[in-house]
Amino acid sequence: MEHPVEPWFSSLVSIEVIFQLPFFFLAIYAILQQSKHHQKRTVRGDGPFKSLCIIYGSSTATTLVPILQCILTDEETNMSEKGILLGFYLPYLIFPLWLVLIAVSNEDIFGGVDASKKEQ
Repeated sequence: MEHPVEPWFSSLVSIEVIFQLPFFFLAIYAILQQSKHHQKRTVRGDGPFKSLCIIYGSSTATTLVPILQCILTDEETNMSEKGILLGFYLPYLIFPLWLVLIAVSNEDIFGGVDASKKEQ
């Protein structure tokens, strides 16, 4: 890219680096810990972590839409480069959306009570 980066793009990348990327690894760690030590919880799945998962997933999906659009429409990158960039960015879209779906549909994101069943 020879042209300067747009300010909106820089701000989205800043949000990604400061908030989204660290939380991504925290969430992966928490999920892996729950599967290894199901009886001994290190993070509760129904408290602040659940709320953070919803915020993280929504924020990440929202910020990735314009980023992916820029990648796909950039005339200076070839299909191979676009494929590499998409391969890097798509997990950061898929995992957060999956996390939001789990957090919204379950009272406890680590396999506790289903939110729709609790209301009945």
